Amino acid sequence: MLDDRTTTTSAKTVHGSIGEYLLAAPLLVAVACTAAALFGALHNQASFTVAPSYFHEFKFLQFGTPEALRTRLGASIVGVLASWWMGLILGPLILAFAIISRPPRAMVRRFLLATAVVFTAATVSSAAGLAVARLGLLGRQTDFAAAGFMHNGAYLGAVLGAIFAAGLLTGLGIADRRALSR
Repeated sequence: MLDDRTTTTSAKTVHGSIGEYLLAAPLLVAVACTAAALFGALHNQASFTVAPSYFHEFKFLQFGTPEALRTRLGASIVGVLASWWMGLILGPLILAFAIISRPPRAMVRRFLLATAVVFTAATVSSAAGLAVARLGLLGRQTDFAAAGFMHNGAYLGAVLGAIFAAGLLTGLGIADRRALSR
């Protein structure tokens, strides 16, 4: 006899209740927010190295950073404040595609995979933004502008990474369904 947590597909059984998915959802979005905040803190260390002036003349003022924190530590704090919300936006998007994975453990693994894809894409795109500025591909750029290119590149990379991750998760979900139907 099957309970309400079990569904039969051909001769295979897939476990997982709606409750397990609903319990995991806010935790996974929190993981995405944490990953985005961590990215922001680390990213700002790199961009602070490229152009401290970007922070002293722009970011510290934009975020109202106290004078005593206008250091690398302050740059990391600004990074957390400037980026955690990307997890709040991209986390549910990724989750919507990861949820097609069954059982819930597969959903969690795939969500973490997709989060790593977004983190990597943002990193690579930020480095590409720096390269574009340093190589003068859009004209000669100041260090300040190079740091701005890095930041814009990171946001663009995160969005593109999320789109790629959604496609990846969709493909994995389709492969799962095909395997279960055999």
